[in-house]
Amino acid sequence: MARTGKLKKKSTSVHSRAARRGNSPSDVDRSLESMPRVEAPTKAAGVLAAHANAGISKKKANKKLTRSQRLRQQKGIERGEMLFDRLEAKVEKAKTAYSKMVNARKVQWEDLNGKQAKAAKILQQAQDNDDERMEEDEKLSSAAPIISNTPTIQTPLASALPPVEPVAADDDDNIT
Repeated sequence: MARTGKLKKKSTSVHSRAARRGNSPSDVDRSLESMPRVEAPTKAAGVLAAHANAGISKKKANKKLTRSQRLRQQKGIERGEMLFDRLEAKVEKAKTAYSKMVNARKVQWEDLNGKQAKAAKILQQAQDNDDERMEEDEKLSSAAPIISNTPTIQTPLASALPPVEPVAADDDDNIT
């Protein structure tokens, strides 16, 4: 790989913006920069707002509807009311179903605490009973040790079980 040479610094062009900026006079009076700006007087909001009847508009003539148009319009209004009633009924049904579900899930804290206390009491009694039984068993076993003169014969578990015969695999059962 060949190395590239270092870039040369270009001098600014005489006609560039940077060159013109550098030539700006420095003896300009800077006292005006600290003064607050004078805002242009604003017009009232009502004057700037668009007028409702601005522009050219055509007057609409109120024609009377024909009998068929009036009937069609009434049918549409009736259909809309019917649909609105149906929707209203569905919304009410959904609200009642939701409230029933919420009330069914709602459980008072006292009830929960009572159930928890009962469960804890039952568990404690079960543990106490187990402890008492274990103590009784220990007392019985430590009070009278049983010594027998007959030797115990232990048979290995593997010899007690019948021998396992290998099953021949069928070639038809293989899935390929």
